[in-house]
Amino acid sequence: MTRYQPNPAALIAAKDKIVPAVGTGSASTLPYRCAVTLAEMSGVAAAEFQGGHTGYFLRPRACAAKLSSLFQNHYRTVGYLIPNCSR
Repeated sequence: MTRYQPNPAALIAAKDKIVPAVGTGSASTLPYRCAVTLAEMSGVAAAEFQGGHTGYFLRPRACAAKLSSLFQNHYRTVGYLIPNCSR
């Protein structure tokens, strides 16, 4: 276990800048539980990626698609426009 205690007020204030993410294959790990707790504390949902801790390496296309979707939705939600970088 870790002794670090995040500041809940700071997390809530920064929730439009933080996107907690988890790998679907690592639900039993400490990083997964920490990300879920961070999401709960900041009042947002944790983004789920395919695979575990190395999903970005083992499933790069799925990871890139998920990141693209997250960025598009996140920036649309907070009022920013970003260019479509699809090829």
